Amino acid sequence: MDYEMDEQSLNIKDMLYRVLLQWRRIIVGAIIIALLVGLFRFVTTIMVILDPEKLADAEEQYQILLNDYEATGERLKTQIDNLRDNSRNQQEYNDKSAIMDIDPMNKWVGSFVIYVDSKYQIDPTLTYQNTDRTTRLLTAYAGYLTGGELYNEILAQTTVVDEIRFLTEILSFSVDSGSSSITARCIGKNEADVREILDLTKTGINNKYDTIYSTIGDHTCEVLMESMYTTIDLDMDTRQKANLQAIGDYAIAIGETNEELTEWSKEPEPKQEYGVWYSVKQGIKFTIFGGAAGIFVMAIYYAIKYVASSTAKTDDDWVFLGIPVLARIYEKRNNKLLPKFDKWIDRTLGGITDRNEQTLQYHLAANNLSAVLKENELTEGVLVGDLPVEQTMEIVNNMNEAGTAHTFRYAGDILTDPEAAQKLSEATEVILMGHNSVTRTENIQKMSTLLKAWGKEIIGVVVVE
Repeated sequence: MDYEMDEQSLNIKDMLYRVLLQWRRIIVGAIIIALLVGLFRFVTTIMVILDPEKLADAEEQYQILLNDYEATGERLKTQIDNLRDNSRNQQEYNDKSAIMDIDPMNKWVGSFVIYVDSKYQIDPTLTYQNTDRTTRLLTAYAGYLTGGELYNEILAQTTVVDEIRFLTEILSFSVDSGSSSITARCIGKNEADVREILDLTKTGINNKYDTIYSTIGDHTCEVLMESMYTTIDLDMDTRQKANLQAIGDYAIAIGETNEELTEWSKEPEPKQEYGVWYSVKQGIKFTIFGGAAGIFVMAIYYAIKYVASSTAKTDDDWVFLGIPVLARIYEKRNNKLLPKFDKWIDRTLGGITDRNEQTLQYHLAANNLSAVLKENELTEGVLVGDLPVEQTMEIVNNMNEAGTAHTFRYAGDILTDPEAAQKLSEATEVILMGHNSVTRTENIQKMSTLLKAWGKEIIGVVVVE
């Protein structure tokens, strides 16, 4: 008999079935692991209580955790308050700012330039010249224009804006000392608003003239040029959109931070627990964890054991070795703990209706073998295998009691029984008996090689589960 030793595919369903059959051992192993883990945790916590140094370290770690916990809550609350303040300020800005009312595609711009003349002249006949007051005059006017005094005067007379911060956005000044000039520039949503602000600016400068004249000296202020025009300002359009979008962004940020705060409030506050009761609770907690981990570890152990096993596991393994499965006999299981669960595993994954119906199984096996023997024109079925003699004889006797047209005889284990070869002397065809998960594939190959050398043909196998 030739064998093609190709790799066999892993039968996941059968592996799961074999693992679940060990559920009692898995639970026992998990209980042992759980008790060891729980006891270890209990002992380590007790050691903390008994050791002042470790107790001090534990208290320090607790304080760190508590501070972190409280700091997180305060940070989130402060962050929400800041976001709400920012949102209110942004909304107020959007409502009051003149910039937000300007149409970027039709922005009005107005300006004028004032020339400040200090009337300074160089007299070539004088050794010591008079002081040039131009710089002082420009500084005085610039201080008046940008220092807040002018802005307050304008606010008292206009309704275009109502706060200095909004007025400074639309009205600006620049000083050119080289040309002794000051440029005033104003933007607005329409010509009337721009002209109103610029006219009030001129009025303020004129009103300030006497004060500066008396303080610094004689001079003149002359408006050299004025302009008024409309323009397109795409940067302003971007700025306006960003200000409007900021309200939505703040709302989203507040919502997200509120969710974080809600999650934080659900977290239990760190507790300082030291004592026997705390150690007991820790032991129980880790016992439960160890039990869950133990079930997983034990299940993995039996799965690896199944994969690494060199025994015949399923019918496919026998067929792979060139031996057809003729009949199957399920061992009776006398398990008092949750027998219905075992039956459910058998039916769901093993395809077994009831393994305790032994008489029916023996009759079915005998009838199947009898049909094969009849087809091969044999009057007797001779069986060999590596099962315990008592178990094999019980199976053979029960099949003979089935009352078929053929009889069955056990010739022994040809690998260990020296008389087995003599008992097979008259037989030309034999039937193997093997046990899934017990009979090793190497023994199957050895028996097949010996039988072939003795001129015997293997009809098939009776598998015991």
